Amino acid sequence: MTKRLKEKVVLITGIASGIGRATATIFAQEGAKVVGADINQEKGLEVIEAIKRAGGEATFVKANVSETSHVKRLVKKALAYGRIDVLFNNAGVELRHNRGRMG
Repeated sequence: MTKRLKEKVVLITGIASGIGRATATIFAQEGAKVVGADINQEKGLEVIEAIKRAGGEATFVKANVSETSHVKRLVKKALAYGRIDVLFNNAGVELRHNRGRMG
């Protein structure tokens, strides 16, 4: 990798799996400092540890982005690096509707 994002600070929500995990990994490979958040602390910490083992810099914040206090804590943690260069809101909720049969 070319380390195109060296010294950049990236805040990514929903890092515990899928797109969030892949994005966090790629940003870190490119030199970014990753601040990752998820409601799944165990899986989120696994991502952060994998980034660190590969030589990247990353930190985790357990957060539910639907809670204002969690988002404030997350942003504060990211700003400890001095700034936030990239925000990637990947957190989401899948809603399933059970459509009943009529008559």
